[in-house]
Amino acid sequence: MTANVQSMFSVRLTPWHRFGAVLDDAPSVDDAIGLAGLDWTVERVSLADLDVPGLQFGPDHAAIVRTDTRDVLGIVGSRYTPVQNAEKFRFFDPIVSAGRATMETAGALGRGEKVWILAKSITAEVVPGDPVESYLLLAGSHDGTSAITVLPTGVRVVCQNTLGMALRGKGSRLTIRHTASAPQRLEDAGRVMAETEAAFGETIERFKFLASRNLDPEVYAKALVPDAPEGTNNTRRENARAAILRSYEEGPGADKARGSAWAAYNAATHWISHERPSDNASAEDTARATWLPQGSGTQLRERALKIALEMADGSTEYVAASDAVSMVDDPAEMQRQIGRSLMAEMLGS
Repeated sequence: MTANVQSMFSVRLTPWHRFGAVLDDAPSVDDAIGLAGLDWTVERVSLADLDVPGLQFGPDHAAIVRTDTRDVLGIVGSRYTPVQNAEKFRFFDPIVSAGRATMETAGALGRGEKVWILAKSITAEVVPGDPVESYLLLAGSHDGTSAITVLPTGVRVVCQNTLGMALRGKGSRLTIRHTASAPQRLEDAGRVMAETEAAFGETIERFKFLASRNLDPEVYAKALVPDAPEGTNNTRRENARAAILRSYEEGPGADKARGSAWAAYNAATHWISHERPSDNASAEDTARATWLPQGSGTQLRERALKIALEMADGSTEYVAASDAVSMVDDPAEMQRQIGRSLMAEMLGS
């Protein structure tokens, strides 16, 4: 399947890869499970009961197996407790029932190893006619590689750019490991939603600050994508800056707050979200298809917001040279250096 997507649904907007059911209206939590193709369960199976040539693990390990297809999704340790897809959806029940969120998209990757659920929450305008929407993402795995993670994200409606969020430490993100207490911790939806709403409010204030400050887009583009070290090829970076400036002049929403730091930042997020080439196409395609925060674009998007805020505030210290080099020329190195905690949680690295 394109982008390794096994099944999914989305509301109103056709996914870029044109796979999955597109709905006119947001479904209930109960209906969303079936529409996403996630109405199946998993179970622990002793490795002794599996006939897999060459399979060698310790006596405390077990396989996580889909009960409908009998596919082995992963090998896990003795403390690993499966969390069913239905239990993950139950996290959204209180906030959807209270009218604080609506189901937006959900689905599975591969054979069902990884699943994601996205709910739409608040909408606010940065400048007139330029709304930003808040979403709450739950992502997890059945293969033992990652914990369940719940975190907020934002999207600029006019151009569908994914934006950075003002996460207030780890309070705005919930991480749940697959242990016996996982289902109980998934009942913590109210606190997480309150934290998400607070983070979104803070983020909108930061975006409004960017909209109130002038910023030269060429200066910003060069701060985000500086020249390569002397003696090395600079073409890739020049092309990146040219694409950002092209988005600034011609991209969707380019007429909103032109000349401001908000306009420059959105030119960068448009390039990151829609145009930037990647050395790891599989990870980037998956991120675009599912909203999962993986691929080097996640860290680059966060850095773009940081630099925009610092430049709008008059700072001249934007990014360490070593980080700047890795952002464009070596995405793998960037993933090792930036956002290590998030990548470890989501990808099990």
